Amino acid sequence: MKKILFILLIITPILAHSRSDLIVVYPSQYIEFDFHAANSTTEAQLFTALYEGLFNLNPRTMRPQPAAAERYTVSEDGLTYTFFIRQGLAFSDGSPLNAHSFYHSFLRLLNPAADHLTAAKLDVIEGAKAYRLGEAGLDGLAIKVVDNHELQLTLNEVTPHFTALLTHHAFSPISGRQLPMLWDEPARIAFSGPYTITTITEDSIIMERNPFYRAPGEVLTARIIVRFSDDRERIAADFNRFLVDWVMPGSFDPNLILERGALQINAMFATTYYFFASDNPLFSNTALRQALVQAIPTNELRANQIIRAESLVPAIQNYPRVRGINHNARAAANALRRLGFRNGANLPELTIATFSENDSNAVAIKEAWQALGLTVSIITPAPSQDYLAFIAESNPTLALMSWVGDFLDPMAFLQLFTSQNPLNFSSFKSAAYDDLLRLANHQSGNERLNTLADAERLLIAGGYVIPIAHPPSINLINPQAVAGWYANPLNIYPFAGLRLAPLPGMPALPVSF
Repeated sequence: MKKILFILLIITPILAHSRSDLIVVYPSQYIEFDFHAANSTTEAQLFTALYEGLFNLNPRTMRPQPAAAERYTVSEDGLTYTFFIRQGLAFSDGSPLNAHSFYHSFLRLLNPAADHLTAAKLDVIEGAKAYRLGEAGLDGLAIKVVDNHELQLTLNEVTPHFTALLTHHAFSPISGRQLPMLWDEPARIAFSGPYTITTITEDSIIMERNPFYRAPGEVLTARIIVRFSDDRERIAADFNRFLVDWVMPGSFDPNLILERGALQINAMFATTYYFFASDNPLFSNTALRQALVQAIPTNELRANQIIRAESLVPAIQNYPRVRGINHNARAAANALRRLGFRNGANLPELTIATFSENDSNAVAIKEAWQALGLTVSIITPAPSQDYLAFIAESNPTLALMSWVGDFLDPMAFLQLFTSQNPLNFSSFKSAAYDDLLRLANHQSGNERLNTLADAERLLIAGGYVIPIAHPPSINLINPQAVAGWYANPLNIYPFAGLRLAPLPGMPALPVSF
Protein backbone atom coordinates (compact mmCIF):
# COMPACT_ATOMS: atom_id res chain seq x y z
CA MET A 1 0.00 0.00 0.00
CA LYS A 2 2.81 2.43 0.87
CA LYS A 3 4.39 1.88 -2.54
CA ILE A 4 1.10 2.64 -4.31
CA LEU A 5 0.65 5.87 -2.37
CA PHE A 6 4.20 6.91 -3.22
CA ILE A 7 3.54 6.39 -6.94
CA LEU A 8 0.36 8.48 -6.76
CA LEU A 9 2.17 11.35 -5.10
CA ILE A 10 4.82 11.34 -7.78
CA ILE A 11 2.35 11.16 -10.67
CA THR A 12 -0.05 13.88 -9.44
CA PRO A 13 2.03 16.87 -10.61
CA ILE A 14 2.64 15.18 -13.96
CA LEU A 15 -1.09 14.72 -14.36
CA ALA A 16 -1.65 18.35 -13.52
CA HIS A 17 0.77 19.59 -16.12
CA SER A 18 -0.44 17.21 -18.79
CA ARG A 19 -3.85 18.91 -18.84
CA SER A 20 -4.38 21.89 -21.09
CA ASP A 21 -7.26 23.61 -19.26
CA LEU A 22 -6.41 26.70 -17.23
CA ILE A 23 -8.30 26.54 -13.93
CA VAL A 24 -8.99 29.77 -12.03
CA VAL A 25 -10.80 30.32 -8.73
CA TYR A 26 -12.80 33.42 -7.76
CA PRO A 27 -14.58 34.13 -4.47
CA SER A 28 -18.30 33.29 -4.65
CA GLN A 29 -20.17 36.26 -6.08
CA TYR A 30 -22.74 37.44 -8.57
CA ILE A 31 -21.41 38.28 -12.04
CA GLU A 32 -23.21 40.93 -14.10
CA PHE A 33 -22.62 39.98 -17.75
CA ASP A 34 -24.06 43.23 -19.08
CA PHE A 35 -20.77 45.04 -19.64
CA HIS A 36 -22.51 48.41 -19.42
CA ALA A 37 -23.85 47.67 -15.93
CA ALA A 38 -20.89 45.72 -14.49
CA ASN A 39 -18.63 47.65 -12.11
CA SER A 40 -16.59 45.17 -10.02
CA THR A 41 -12.88 44.38 -10.36
CA THR A 42 -13.75 40.68 -10.68
CA GLU A 43 -15.95 41.42 -13.69
CA ALA A 44 -13.22 43.59 -15.20
CA GLN A 45 -10.79 40.67 -15.04
CA LEU A 46 -13.28 38.10 -16.33
CA PHE A 47 -14.29 40.40 -19.18
CA THR A 48 -10.74 40.39 -20.60
CA ALA A 49 -11.79 36.97 -21.89
CA LEU A 50 -15.26 37.85 -23.13
CA TYR A 51 -15.33 41.44 -24.39
CA GLU A 52 -12.99 43.61 -26.41
CA GLY A 53 -13.33 47.17 -27.68
CA LEU A 54 -11.35 49.47 -29.93
CA PHE A 55 -8.35 48.99 -27.66
CA ASN A 56 -7.21 46.46 -25.10
CA LEU A 57 -4.44 46.49 -22.51
CA ASN A 58 -0.89 45.38 -23.21
CA PRO A 59 -0.31 42.62 -20.63
CA ARG A 60 3.18 43.86 -19.76
CA THR A 61 2.76 47.64 -19.73
CA MET A 62 -1.00 48.05 -19.15
CA ARG A 63 -0.96 50.70 -21.87
CA PRO A 64 -3.64 50.78 -24.60
CA GLN A 65 -2.96 48.89 -27.80
CA PRO A 66 -5.17 48.54 -30.92
CA ALA A 67 -7.76 45.75 -30.79
CA ALA A 68 -10.89 46.05 -32.94
CA ALA A 69 -9.41 49.31 -34.22
CA GLU A 70 -6.56 48.54 -36.57
CA ARG A 71 -5.37 52.14 -36.38
CA TYR A 72 -6.62 55.64 -35.64
CA THR A 73 -5.91 59.27 -36.45
CA VAL A 74 -6.31 62.47 -34.43
CA SER A 75 -7.06 65.88 -35.91
CA GLU A 76 -4.56 68.73 -35.49
CA ASP A 77 -6.67 70.34 -32.77
CA GLY A 78 -6.66 67.05 -30.82
CA LEU A 79 -10.45 66.79 -30.80
CA THR A 80 -11.51 64.42 -33.59
CA TYR A 81 -10.53 60.76 -33.38
CA THR A 82 -11.14 58.54 -36.40
CA PHE A 83 -10.93 54.81 -35.73
CA PHE A 84 -10.47 52.34 -38.58
CA ILE A 85 -12.14 49.06 -37.67
CA ARG A 86 -10.48 45.87 -38.88
CA GLN A 87 -12.04 44.15 -41.88
CA GLY A 88 -13.92 40.88 -41.44
CA LEU A 89 -14.57 41.06 -37.70
CA ALA A 90 -17.44 39.05 -36.21
CA PHE A 91 -19.00 38.33 -32.83
CA SER A 92 -18.99 34.84 -31.38
CA ASP A 93 -22.42 34.20 -32.93
CA GLY A 94 -21.06 35.02 -36.38
CA SER A 95 -22.84 38.37 -36.70
CA PRO A 96 -20.74 41.22 -38.18
CA LEU A 97 -18.69 43.42 -35.85
CA ASN A 98 -18.16 46.87 -37.33
CA ALA A 99 -18.46 50.60 -36.66
CA HIS A 100 -22.23 50.28 -36.21
CA SER A 101 -21.60 47.80 -33.37
CA PHE A 102 -19.76 50.49 -31.43
CA TYR A 103 -22.28 53.20 -32.30
CA HIS A 104 -25.22 51.21 -30.94
CA SER A 105 -23.24 50.20 -27.86
CA PHE A 106 -22.27 53.79 -27.03
CA LEU A 107 -25.87 54.95 -27.49
CA ARG A 108 -27.11 52.21 -25.17
CA LEU A 109 -24.50 53.19 -22.56
CA LEU A 110 -25.55 56.84 -22.75
CA ASN A 111 -29.29 56.11 -22.69
CA PRO A 112 -30.75 58.58 -20.12
CA ALA A 113 -33.30 56.02 -18.94
CA ALA A 114 -30.61 53.43 -18.17
CA ASP A 115 -28.52 55.58 -15.79
CA HIS A 116 -25.37 53.48 -16.29
CA LEU A 117 -22.67 54.46 -13.79
CA THR A 118 -19.85 54.32 -16.34
CA ALA A 119 -21.67 56.46 -18.91
CA ALA A 120 -20.06 59.67 -17.65
CA LYS A 121 -16.71 58.43 -18.91
CA LEU A 122 -17.97 59.43 -22.36
CA ASP A 123 -18.75 62.99 -21.31
CA VAL A 124 -15.59 64.07 -23.11
CA ILE A 125 -17.43 63.39 -26.39
CA GLU A 126 -19.25 66.43 -27.72
CA GLY A 127 -22.95 66.25 -26.83
CA ALA A 128 -22.61 63.05 -24.76
CA LYS A 129 -23.24 64.64 -21.38
CA ALA A 130 -26.34 66.53 -22.58
CA TYR A 131 -27.72 63.38 -24.18
CA ARG A 132 -26.94 61.25 -21.09
CA LEU A 133 -28.74 63.72 -18.84
CA GLY A 134 -31.75 63.91 -21.16
CA GLU A 135 -31.11 67.57 -21.95
CA ALA A 136 -30.58 67.09 -25.71
CA GLY A 137 -31.19 64.59 -28.47
CA LEU A 138 -28.95 62.71 -30.87
CA ASP A 139 -28.44 65.66 -33.19
CA GLY A 140 -25.68 67.12 -31.04
CA LEU A 141 -23.97 63.82 -30.22
CA ALA A 142 -20.62 63.68 -32.03
CA ILE A 143 -20.48 59.91 -32.57
CA LYS A 144 -20.49 59.30 -36.30
CA VAL A 145 -20.37 56.15 -38.39
CA VAL A 146 -18.56 57.15 -41.57
CA ASP A 147 -18.95 53.63 -43.01
CA ASN A 148 -18.84 50.03 -41.75
CA HIS A 149 -15.15 50.31 -40.90
CA GLU A 150 -14.75 53.93 -39.86
CA LEU A 151 -15.97 55.45 -36.60
CA GLN A 152 -15.46 59.12 -35.77
CA LEU A 153 -15.67 60.63 -32.29
CA THR A 154 -15.32 64.37 -31.71
CA LEU A 155 -14.41 65.54 -28.22
CA ASN A 156 -15.44 68.75 -26.51
CA GLU A 157 -11.98 69.16 -25.00
CA VAL A 158 -8.51 67.75 -25.46
CA THR A 159 -8.27 64.49 -23.51
CA PRO A 160 -4.74 63.02 -23.41
CA HIS A 161 -5.91 59.79 -21.76
CA PHE A 162 -8.77 59.12 -24.21
CA THR A 163 -7.38 55.91 -25.76
CA ALA A 164 -6.56 54.56 -22.27
CA LEU A 165 -10.14 55.29 -21.23
CA LEU A 166 -11.44 53.27 -24.20
CA THR A 167 -9.80 50.08 -22.89
CA HIS A 168 -12.61 49.82 -20.30
CA HIS A 169 -15.05 46.97 -20.93
CA ALA A 170 -17.99 49.41 -20.92
CA PHE A 171 -16.90 50.55 -24.39
CA SER A 172 -17.12 47.13 -26.02
CA PRO A 173 -19.26 46.73 -29.16
CA ILE A 174 -22.70 45.15 -29.12
CA SER A 175 -24.14 42.78 -31.72
CA GLY A 176 -27.36 43.63 -33.53
CA ARG A 177 -28.59 40.20 -32.49
CA GLN A 178 -27.80 41.08 -28.88
CA LEU A 179 -30.03 44.14 -28.80
CA PRO A 180 -33.05 42.09 -27.55
CA MET A 181 -30.74 41.55 -24.54
CA LEU A 182 -29.79 38.10 -23.34
CA TRP A 183 -27.62 39.04 -20.36
CA ASP A 184 -29.38 36.55 -18.06
CA GLU A 185 -28.44 33.74 -20.46
CA PRO A 186 -24.63 34.11 -20.73
CA ALA A 187 -24.18 31.09 -23.00
CA ARG A 188 -26.26 32.92 -25.63
CA ILE A 189 -24.43 36.28 -25.47
CA ALA A 190 -22.62 37.41 -28.61
CA PHE A 191 -19.09 37.99 -27.31
CA SER A 192 -16.45 40.17 -28.94
CA GLY A 193 -13.45 38.89 -26.96
CA PRO A 194 -11.11 35.91 -27.31
CA TYR A 195 -13.43 33.49 -25.48
CA THR A 196 -17.07 32.55 -25.35
CA ILE A 197 -19.05 30.81 -22.61
CA THR A 198 -20.02 27.21 -23.34
CA THR A 199 -21.25 26.11 -19.90
CA ILE A 200 -22.30 28.04 -16.82
CA THR A 201 -23.54 26.83 -13.45
CA GLU A 202 -23.99 28.45 -10.07
CA ASP A 203 -20.37 27.77 -9.13
CA SER A 204 -18.47 27.55 -12.41
CA ILE A 205 -18.02 28.98 -15.90
CA ILE A 206 -16.38 27.15 -18.78
CA MET A 207 -14.98 29.36 -21.54
CA GLU A 208 -13.61 28.16 -24.87
CA ARG A 209 -11.91 29.93 -27.76
CA ASN A 210 -14.17 32.27 -29.71
CA PRO A 211 -14.10 30.77 -33.23
CA PHE A 212 -14.66 34.22 -34.76
CA TYR A 213 -12.05 36.13 -32.73
CA ARG A 214 -9.93 38.57 -34.75
CA ALA A 215 -6.57 37.00 -33.74
CA PRO A 216 -6.95 33.27 -33.00
CA GLY A 217 -3.19 32.81 -32.83
CA GLU A 218 -3.04 35.13 -29.80
CA VAL A 219 -5.40 32.93 -27.75
CA LEU A 220 -2.97 30.53 -26.11
CA THR A 221 -5.32 28.33 -24.07
CA ALA A 222 -8.20 26.43 -25.66
CA ARG A 223 -10.36 26.24 -22.53
CA ILE A 224 -10.54 28.13 -19.23
CA ILE A 225 -12.49 26.86 -16.24
CA VAL A 226 -13.54 29.46 -13.67
CA ARG A 227 -14.65 28.16 -10.29
CA PHE A 228 -16.45 30.20 -7.62
CA SER A 229 -15.76 29.06 -4.08
CA ASP A 230 -15.24 30.31 -0.53
CA ASP A 231 -13.90 26.97 0.75
CA ARG A 232 -10.39 28.14 1.53
CA GLU A 233 -9.15 24.79 2.79
CA ARG A 234 -10.22 22.95 -0.35
CA ILE A 235 -8.86 25.69 -2.61
CA ALA A 236 -5.48 25.55 -0.86
CA ALA A 237 -5.42 21.75 -1.08
CA ASP A 238 -6.27 21.85 -4.79
CA PHE A 239 -3.58 24.46 -5.46
CA ASN A 240 -1.00 22.46 -3.50
CA ARG A 241 -1.86 19.41 -5.64
CA PHE A 242 -1.57 21.38 -8.92
CA LEU A 243 -5.31 21.04 -9.57
CA VAL A 244 -5.81 24.82 -9.62
CA ASP A 245 -3.57 27.27 -11.44
CA TRP A 246 -4.58 30.73 -10.28
CA VAL A 247 -6.58 31.86 -7.25
CA MET A 248 -7.93 35.39 -7.09
CA PRO A 249 -7.58 37.60 -3.97
CA GLY A 250 -9.95 36.76 -1.16
CA SER A 251 -10.27 33.06 -2.01
CA PHE A 252 -7.39 31.51 -0.11
CA ASP A 253 -5.59 31.30 3.22
CA PRO A 254 -1.87 32.05 2.66
CA ASN A 255 -0.96 29.94 5.69
CA LEU A 256 -2.18 26.79 3.92
CA ILE A 257 -0.07 27.25 0.78
CA LEU A 258 3.01 25.04 0.52
CA GLU A 259 4.77 26.97 -2.26
CA ARG A 260 5.42 30.36 -0.69
CA GLY A 261 6.74 31.74 -3.98
CA ALA A 262 3.24 31.37 -5.41
CA LEU A 263 2.00 34.28 -3.31
CA GLN A 264 2.28 37.25 -5.65
CA ILE A 265 2.04 40.51 -3.67
CA ASN A 266 2.33 43.62 -5.80
CA ALA A 267 1.62 47.33 -5.53
CA MET A 268 -1.73 48.20 -7.04
CA PHE A 269 -3.10 51.42 -8.52
CA ALA A 270 -5.78 51.56 -5.85
CA THR A 271 -6.84 53.45 -2.75
CA THR A 272 -9.06 52.67 0.21
CA TYR A 273 -10.57 55.81 1.67
CA TYR A 274 -13.48 57.29 3.60
CA PHE A 275 -15.44 60.18 2.17
CA PHE A 276 -18.22 62.51 3.27
CA ALA A 277 -21.36 61.28 1.55
CA SER A 278 -24.16 63.10 3.38
CA ASP A 279 -26.22 65.67 1.52
CA ASN A 280 -27.18 67.31 4.85
CA PRO A 281 -26.45 71.04 4.38
CA LEU A 282 -24.63 71.03 7.74
CA PHE A 283 -21.74 69.13 6.19
CA SER A 284 -21.26 71.70 3.46
CA ASN A 285 -19.51 73.65 6.22
CA THR A 286 -15.81 73.17 5.46
CA ALA A 287 -14.70 73.97 9.01
CA LEU A 288 -17.06 71.30 10.40
CA ARG A 289 -15.76 68.63 8.03
CA GLN A 290 -12.17 69.55 8.78
CA ALA A 291 -12.82 69.33 12.52
CA LEU A 292 -14.44 65.91 12.18
CA VAL A 293 -11.52 64.67 10.06
CA GLN A 294 -9.03 66.15 12.52
CA ALA A 295 -10.67 64.04 15.25
CA ILE A 296 -10.09 60.79 13.32
CA PRO A 297 -6.99 58.88 14.52
CA THR A 298 -5.60 58.48 11.00
CA ASN A 299 -2.23 57.16 12.21
CA GLU A 300 -4.06 54.35 14.00
CA LEU A 301 -6.20 53.59 10.94
CA ARG A 302 -3.14 53.40 8.71
CA ALA A 303 -0.87 51.59 11.16
CA ASN A 304 -1.71 48.05 10.05
CA GLN A 305 -1.79 48.79 6.32
CA ILE A 306 0.90 47.40 4.03
CA ILE A 307 1.05 50.68 2.09
CA ARG A 308 -0.28 53.68 4.03
CA ALA A 309 -2.07 56.39 2.10
CA GLU A 310 -2.19 60.13 2.72
CA SER A 311 -3.32 60.93 -0.82
CA LEU A 312 -6.14 59.68 -3.01
CA VAL A 313 -3.92 59.20 -6.07
CA PRO A 314 -1.33 56.42 -5.62
CA ALA A 315 2.32 57.15 -6.32
CA ILE A 316 2.98 58.21 -9.91
CA GLN A 317 6.34 59.43 -11.18
CA ASN A 318 6.64 63.24 -10.86
CA TYR A 319 3.17 63.60 -9.32
CA PRO A 320 3.47 66.06 -6.40
CA ARG A 321 2.91 64.88 -2.87
CA VAL A 322 -0.55 65.60 -1.46
CA ARG A 323 -1.02 65.30 2.29
CA GLY A 324 -4.15 65.04 4.40
CA ILE A 325 -5.33 66.69 7.63
CA ASN A 326 -3.29 65.73 10.69
CA HIS A 327 -4.94 64.11 13.69
CA ASN A 328 -5.39 66.45 16.65
CA ALA A 329 -8.30 65.57 18.95
CA ARG A 330 -7.90 68.66 21.13
CA ALA A 331 -7.89 71.03 18.16
CA ALA A 332 -10.94 69.19 16.77
CA ALA A 333 -12.83 69.63 20.05
CA ASN A 334 -11.97 73.34 20.16
CA ALA A 335 -13.07 73.81 16.54
CA LEU A 336 -16.41 72.09 17.21
CA ARG A 337 -16.95 74.30 20.25
CA ARG A 338 -16.26 77.47 18.25
CA LEU A 339 -18.69 76.30 15.57
CA GLY A 340 -21.47 75.77 18.12
CA PHE A 341 -21.29 71.96 18.11
CA ARG A 342 -19.76 71.38 21.56
CA ASN A 343 -20.41 67.81 22.76
CA GLY A 344 -22.44 67.17 19.63
CA ALA A 345 -24.96 69.94 20.23
CA ASN A 346 -26.96 70.84 17.11
CA LEU A 347 -25.52 67.88 15.20
CA PRO A 348 -27.60 64.91 13.99
CA GLU A 349 -26.51 61.33 14.58
CA LEU A 350 -23.42 60.62 12.49
CA THR A 351 -23.41 57.38 10.51
CA ILE A 352 -20.45 55.48 9.06
CA ALA A 353 -21.17 53.19 6.11
CA THR A 354 -18.85 50.24 5.71
CA PHE A 355 -18.88 46.64 4.52
CA SER A 356 -18.87 44.98 7.95
CA GLU A 357 -19.82 45.90 11.51
CA ASN A 358 -16.46 44.46 12.55
CA ASP A 359 -14.53 47.00 10.48
CA SER A 360 -11.87 48.05 13.02
CA ASN A 361 -11.26 51.37 11.30
CA ALA A 362 -14.95 52.30 11.37
CA VAL A 363 -15.02 51.36 15.06
CA ALA A 364 -11.97 53.58 15.71
CA ILE A 365 -13.65 56.54 13.97
CA LYS A 366 -16.85 55.93 15.91
CA GLU A 367 -15.01 55.88 19.24
CA ALA A 368 -13.01 59.01 18.38
CA TRP A 369 -16.17 60.93 17.53
CA GLN A 370 -18.01 59.60 20.56
CA ALA A 371 -15.14 60.85 22.75
CA LEU A 372 -16.14 64.35 21.59
CA GLY A 373 -19.72 63.77 22.72
CA LEU A 374 -21.09 62.97 19.24
CA THR A 375 -23.75 60.32 18.61
CA VAL A 376 -22.40 57.80 16.08
CA SER A 377 -23.50 54.51 14.55
CA ILE A 378 -22.02 52.10 12.00
CA ILE A 379 -24.29 50.94 9.19
CA THR A 380 -23.75 48.08 6.72
CA PRO A 381 -25.61 46.84 3.62
CA ALA A 382 -27.74 43.71 3.59
CA PRO A 383 -25.90 40.60 2.32
CA SER A 384 -27.44 40.82 -1.15
CA GLN A 385 -27.49 44.63 -1.42
CA ASP A 386 -25.22 46.49 -3.82
CA TYR A 387 -22.87 48.66 -1.78
CA LEU A 388 -23.09 51.73 -4.02
CA ALA A 389 -26.88 51.52 -4.01
CA PHE A 390 -26.73 51.21 -0.22
CA ILE A 391 -24.70 54.42 0.05
CA ALA A 392 -27.12 56.28 -2.22
CA GLU A 393 -30.13 55.08 -0.23
CA SER A 394 -28.77 55.44 3.33
CA ASN A 395 -27.11 58.86 2.88
CA PRO A 396 -24.39 58.20 5.50
CA THR A 397 -22.20 60.90 6.98
CA LEU A 398 -19.05 59.00 6.10
CA ALA A 399 -18.62 56.02 3.75
CA LEU A 400 -15.83 53.58 3.04
CA MET A 401 -14.70 53.02 -0.55
CA SER A 402 -11.96 51.09 -2.33
CA TRP A 403 -11.22 52.15 -5.89
CA VAL A 404 -8.90 50.61 -8.47
CA GLY A 405 -7.93 52.95 -11.30
CA ASP A 406 -9.09 51.93 -14.77
CA PHE A 407 -5.93 53.33 -16.36
CA LEU A 408 -2.53 54.54 -15.15
CA ASP A 409 -3.19 58.22 -14.72
CA PRO A 410 -4.32 60.50 -11.82
CA MET A 411 -7.50 61.18 -13.80
CA ALA A 412 -8.61 57.61 -13.07
CA PHE A 413 -9.24 58.78 -9.49
CA LEU A 414 -9.87 62.49 -9.81
CA GLN A 415 -12.66 62.10 -12.39
CA LEU A 416 -14.72 60.33 -9.71
CA PHE A 417 -15.35 63.65 -7.97
CA THR A 418 -16.42 65.81 -10.90
CA SER A 419 -19.82 67.42 -10.40
CA GLN A 420 -21.81 65.43 -12.97
CA ASN A 421 -20.14 62.02 -12.55
CA PRO A 422 -22.74 59.35 -11.60
CA LEU A 423 -20.00 57.63 -9.59
CA ASN A 424 -19.56 60.70 -7.40
CA PHE A 425 -21.38 59.54 -4.28
CA SER A 426 -19.66 62.17 -2.15
CA SER A 427 -21.05 65.53 -1.08
CA PHE A 428 -18.25 67.22 -3.01
CA LYS A 429 -19.33 69.37 -5.96
CA SER A 430 -16.94 72.13 -7.00
CA ALA A 431 -16.80 74.25 -10.15
CA ALA A 432 -13.20 75.18 -9.27
CA TYR A 433 -12.27 71.49 -9.13
CA ASP A 434 -13.97 70.79 -12.48
CA ASP A 435 -12.13 73.74 -14.00
CA LEU A 436 -8.76 72.42 -12.82
CA LEU A 437 -9.37 69.04 -14.44
CA ARG A 438 -10.37 70.76 -17.68
CA LEU A 439 -7.24 72.91 -17.52
CA ALA A 440 -5.07 69.82 -17.02
CA ASN A 441 -6.44 68.35 -20.25
CA HIS A 442 -4.75 71.21 -22.13
CA GLN A 443 -1.43 70.74 -20.38
CA SER A 444 1.30 68.13 -20.50
CA GLY A 445 4.19 66.81 -18.43
CA ASN A 446 4.84 68.20 -14.97
CA GLU A 447 2.60 71.20 -15.57
CA ARG A 448 -0.36 68.89 -16.01
CA LEU A 449 0.55 66.80 -12.95
CA ASN A 450 0.87 69.95 -10.82
CA THR A 451 -2.60 71.09 -11.85
CA LEU A 452 -4.08 67.69 -11.05
CA ALA A 453 -2.39 67.73 -7.64
CA ASP A 454 -3.94 71.16 -6.96
CA ALA A 455 -7.34 69.62 -7.69
CA GLU A 456 -6.66 66.75 -5.31
CA ARG A 457 -5.72 69.21 -2.57
CA LEU A 458 -9.22 70.71 -2.79
CA LEU A 459 -10.57 67.26 -1.90
CA ILE A 460 -8.10 66.38 0.85
CA ALA A 461 -7.61 69.76 2.53
CA GLY A 462 -11.35 70.43 2.33
CA GLY A 463 -11.99 67.37 4.48
CA TYR A 464 -14.02 65.52 1.86
CA VAL A 465 -11.75 62.47 1.51
CA ILE A 466 -9.69 60.60 4.12
CA PRO A 467 -7.21 58.22 2.39
CA ILE A 468 -6.27 55.16 4.46
CA ALA A 469 -4.33 52.70 2.31
CA HIS A 470 -3.13 51.77 -1.14
CA PRO A 471 -4.08 48.08 -1.01
CA PRO A 472 -1.75 45.64 -2.77
CA SER A 473 -2.91 42.89 -5.08
CA ILE A 474 -2.43 39.41 -3.62
CA ASN A 475 -2.78 36.60 -6.12
CA LEU A 476 -2.00 32.93 -5.72
CA ILE A 477 -0.22 31.82 -8.88
CA ASN A 478 3.09 30.40 -9.95
CA PRO A 479 4.25 32.51 -12.92
CA GLN A 480 6.59 29.67 -13.91
CA ALA A 481 3.56 27.42 -14.32
CA VAL A 482 1.30 29.98 -15.99
CA ALA A 483 3.12 31.76 -18.79
CA GLY A 484 2.00 35.25 -19.82
CA TRP A 485 1.04 36.40 -16.31
CA TYR A 486 2.77 39.69 -15.48
CA ALA A 487 2.41 41.59 -12.23
CA ASN A 488 0.93 45.04 -12.85
CA PRO A 489 -0.61 47.90 -10.83
CA LEU A 490 -4.08 47.59 -12.41
CA ASN A 491 -4.39 43.96 -11.24
CA ILE A 492 -5.70 43.02 -14.69
CA TYR A 493 -4.25 39.99 -16.48
CA PRO A 494 -5.62 39.49 -20.01
CA PHE A 495 -6.76 35.88 -20.36
CA ALA A 496 -5.88 35.51 -24.04
CA GLY A 497 -2.13 35.52 -23.36
CA LEU A 498 -2.16 32.97 -20.53
CA ARG A 499 -1.14 29.34 -20.97
CA LEU A 500 0.05 26.49 -18.80
CA ALA A 501 3.78 25.88 -18.87
CA PRO A 502 5.59 22.87 -17.39
CA LEU A 503 7.45 23.58 -14.18
CA PRO A 504 11.24 23.06 -14.38
CA GLY A 505 11.93 19.36 -14.12
CA MET A 506 8.23 18.53 -14.57
CA PRO A 507 7.58 18.03 -18.30
CA ALA A 508 4.02 17.88 -19.58
CA LEU A 509 3.99 14.17 -20.33
CA PRO A 510 0.89 12.34 -21.54
CA VAL A 511 -0.44 9.87 -19.02
CA SER A 512 -2.22 6.64 -19.93
CA PHE A 513 -4.06 4.22 -17.67
